[in-house]
Amino acid sequence: MIEPWITPLSFLLYRYFHHEDCSLKVDLKRPFEAQGKKAFDGNAAIPFKLLKYAVPGPQPLDLIRADSFLGLPYLVTLGFKYARPIPQTLVDFARVCERWLRPIGRFAATRILLVWQKTSSDSASQSGKPSLGCRRRLGR
Repeated sequence: MIEPWITPLSFLLYRYFHHEDCSLKVDLKRPFEAQGKKAFDGNAAIPFKLLKYAVPGPQPLDLIRADSFLGLPYLVTLGFKYARPIPQTLVDFARVCERWLRPIGRFAATRILLVWQKTSSDSASQSGKPSLGCRRRLGR
């Protein structure tokens, strides 16, 4: 899955220019109000906190890949909520900039690709290793 990712630069983007909340104070056990979550309610900090504060030990899912990236082609579209005509040259330019800026991605990434794999109950209970983060790679 591709999710928002919090870096110094993206925090400002999500906090002040995005329609969803971005609060690092979010409680992962109860991230939304008691009334429930509406369709476009969210908090961009949830994936970041989930990985940063993962509890070591057996988990039902094993994180096998985590690659953060800038996501400039997505950013030039201004999101998916409304369809907008975007010149292909602008998207192509964003892709080129994404490659050029890859070295600073760790500090400016706006998205993260997460690949999870279901762990078997036997291997999770026997390994004793933290499942979240034991093989994770952040950035490139």
